[in-house]
Amino acid sequence: MNTKKLKILLVMGAGSDPADNNQLFKNNIYGSLQSLGHEVHLVHFDKFVASINEPDENIRKAKLEEHILTEYRNNGPFDYFLGFLEDSLVSPSIFHELKNEVFTINWSCNSHQFETLHKTISPFIDLNTYISKGHKQLYDSVGAKSFWSPMAASDQIYKPRNKKDIDISFIGSAYGNRPYYIWRLLQSNIPLKIFGTGWKYENSLKNLLRLYIAPIVYNFYNRSRLLDNLDKTKRINLIKLISEYSEVGLNVSDEEYAEILSRSKVSLNFPESRRNHDYLNPEVTFGCNFRDFEIPLSGSMLMTQDSEELDYFYERETEVIAFGNETDMIDKVRYYSSHSSAAEKIARKGYERAISDHTWQRRFDQLFQHLEN
Repeated sequence: MNTKKLKILLVMGAGSDPADNNQLFKNNIYGSLQSLGHEVHLVHFDKFVASINEPDENIRKAKLEEHILTEYRNNGPFDYFLGFLEDSLVSPSIFHELKNEVFTINWSCNSHQFETLHKTISPFIDLNTYISKGHKQLYDSVGAKSFWSPMAASDQIYKPRNKKDIDISFIGSAYGNRPYYIWRLLQSNIPLKIFGTGWKYENSLKNLLRLYIAPIVYNFYNRSRLLDNLDKTKRINLIKLISEYSEVGLNVSDEEYAEILSRSKVSLNFPESRRNHDYLNPEVTFGCNFRDFEIPLSGSMLMTQDSEELDYFYERETEVIAFGNETDMIDKVRYYSSHSSAAEKIARKGYERAISDHTWQRRFDQLFQHLEN
């Protein structure tokens, strides 16, 4: 464990979810660094970025860079600059400015969006962290230095509770193929509590056009565009069915989010993602995301999409349950719904592994130890 107390400039936005007022990700990172005893000066840039009324992206970047550098100069010196920055927010010039003054670290999670999020700035940063093993080759391709630092969760936010009144839950947005998986569960008469953005169908003009008029127009599109739009219409239809078939929860607060996870006997996760959010793109990423660590720390049994990456973190069938497709998911949900003692045992083992190996405190200790060595 790293015992040296550091002074860190932490530069980041708020949340990992589009819900209003979501602060979970920021609270995970900021709180964990503070709990380790480090002196952390937070530059929380969301409101500042939102206040920049300027159409020119380069001018917007320059304004944010000036804001960050002012915070750096007024509150330094620092041992480390820890950023959660992207190409759309800043240019390499800020890292040129900081070079030889402070060691710069930048965190990234979206390997499938490397080309648009991190390719430009990463070569100018002293160390880039990435969450998926296969991500390293992307940084190598542009000559950027990198370090594998997977996702994690904070044991200050996620805690087991005695109250377990939700059999199965999913909290997350209606992204990608998730509506299909959720509908297959409901179609199989499996009771499921759903929370998050995009699940509530609304009789808006846009949705009505998408359902009834657009499919006629699609026939005049080329094949690729036709398939893409038909996929969007399919997902709207699924969300409409889900809204009619089940009580769909609205967005939940950060506190409610952690509470719902802890109240759930089984919590589902669908970390599947596509390059550039193109749901028909054959390049699919199955890795481990935030929920794969939040759920076990909450004392809930994690049931997540299968991936090779899962083996780096948990022992299958003992600490977590993985599923390969929708029928596998349905069979396993049914089994653990009717065998609560088996689910409780896995949840307990998953919690023990997560609290031991997968907290943000543990990740930052490993990162700073790596840098010291």
